[in-house]
Amino acid sequence: MRGIYERGTGCQPVPHNNADMNHDLERELEKALRRHEPSHDFADRVMARIAAESAATHVAARSELSNRWQRFTALWQMPSLQWAAAGALACLLMMFATYRYREHQRIEAERFALEQAEGERAKEQVILALQIASAKLNVAQRKVRESSERNAEMR
Repeated sequence: MRGIYERGTGCQPVPHNNADMNHDLERELEKALRRHEPSHDFADRVMARIAAESAATHVAARSELSNRWQRFTALWQMPSLQWAAAGALACLLMMFATYRYREHQRIEAERFALEQAEGERAKEQVILALQIASAKLNVAQRKVRESSERNAEMR
């Protein structure tokens, strides 16, 4: 059976029997897991380290943001990307213009349909008015003819 590796000697196993190995392992675990009181400047060192890491993180974040911005602006320096962006912008403008033109056409078609419907209603009203006027004229003409016939008979 292989033994526990001895500290500081690299990878050389130290032969042990099972009972000694278990006892040594328990002792090492107890020693490693034993509670130790921190030094009196432990809290100060931890706070200083946190502050240093926070400052370093803040500087790194600003540097990363600056680097990202520089990379982004560097992309726009490439002529091929400038042409691609100009083409994309032209496509967007064409799509917007097409949308607005079709919206204008739709509004004009609705307005034309409303005007045509109003025209049809006006036409029907004129026809009805002419029919009423024609009927009244027919009544008046009949009365005039009857009156004329009576006058002619009386003479």
